[in-house]
Amino acid sequence: MKYKYKRGDTELITALAQGRGTTEAALLADVHPTTVRNRKLDPAFMKMVSKQRSQYLSQTAGILARVATKAAAKLEELIDGDDTPDHVVQNACRTAMDYTLRLQEGMELSERVDEMEELLEHELSLTGSSG
Repeated sequence: MKYKYKRGDTELITALAQGRGTTEAALLADVHPTTVRNRKLDPAFMKMVSKQRSQYLSQTAGILARVATKAAAKLEELIDGDDTPDHVVQNACRTAMDYTLRLQEGMELSERVDEMEELLEHELSLTGSSG
């Protein structure tokens, strides 16, 4: 179902996608808070909010990916530095281990999702259904 935009929707979608609350989003979009609550009940509208939020998160992930190598190199400097205080080295090690584990978990989950999508596509092709 295609969403038909109404007055203030562009600003409202942006505000909600950025995580703003009902009252603040209403002020930014120059609409009444009741309007915001009503729009939030519309699945087509919320799909637009979700799509916008995904775009923001994708941009954020790109920025983080660019700085990850620099951050890892800085952690390595801290860990290897002769003048680095022990507590700083310990914190750097903890941070490196924590993010390494998170990255590994994320990559494994992504691989599993990819496998499941391939299996689903295969099953759909066998049954003649379209997804």
